[in-house]
Amino acid sequence: MINGGGGSIGTFAIQVAKHWGGEVTGVENREKLETLRSIEADHAIDFTEEDFNKNGETYDVIFDAVGKSSFSASEGSLKENGCYLSANPLMLQRFRRPGLQRKVVREQYLR
Repeated sequence: MINGGGGSIGTFAIQVAKHWGGEVTGVENREKLETLRSIEADHAIDFTEEDFNKNGETYDVIFDAVGKSSFSASEGSLKENGCYLSANPLMLQRFRRPGLQRKVVREQYLR
């Protein structure tokens, strides 16, 4: 399941998942549902009409491409041993601060 499936990260994620044989559910607003279908998402959910966390479906992977769904809210929608991934843009900005990226990389190599 890809939350934000109609954006640049989400459309890429749908195409990668389909390439590897995944059954993909995309979540977006009504205006982008046709985009999800055009890139062969198997299911499309309009988040203004339906909450994927409350529809009773469970998923092997939940990829939140927009940072709008927390792990705690999505946990009940994961299958046993499922995986939750987030591409929260606010978190990514932290790693773009000058000097921080070098520090993180340096610490990884010093271990």
